[in-house]
Amino acid sequence: MLADDEPLRELRLSNTLAASDCYTALVVGHLLRRLYVDILQEEQPERFKTLIDKLDRRTAMAEPRSSEVGQ
Repeated sequence: MLADDEPLRELRLSNTLAASDCYTALVVGHLLRRLYVDILQEEQPERFKTLIDKLDRRTAMAEPRSSEVGQ
């Protein structure tokens, strides 16, 4: 089990050796949601920030200006 299994306490199995499909889906869903939230909370690496800034600038240059749209 995980070193810090506090978040999984409500998902513990009873004294059986087999988990139902429903229980397995519940645990996997719980773990995936936690992983997704953890990833969203991490700060972006500097190399990604630089790349995102470059892409944003290119996108801004490629978009038509509002004065050009009506012409």
